[in-house]
Amino acid sequence: MLFKQLGAAVLFLGLVVLAMNPWHMSMSMGLWWVITVAVLIVFVLFAAFIWRESVRDEREAQHTQ
Repeated sequence: MLFKQLGAAVLFLGLVVLAMNPWHMSMSMGLWWVITVAVLIVFVLFAAFIWRESVRDEREAQHTQ
């Protein structure tokens, strides 16, 4: 489960950096929209992983109440 969350986070950050265009690439509007939609999809998937996470022991149970 940890690797899925870590992978989604890394993918999300990579897409955000690509959308910021740090290398001053010439991007068409179509490519920009594809990157934007991909960022949104990855963010929703990452949020679903975090939301679905369950408590594993009594110490964590105390913090979630």
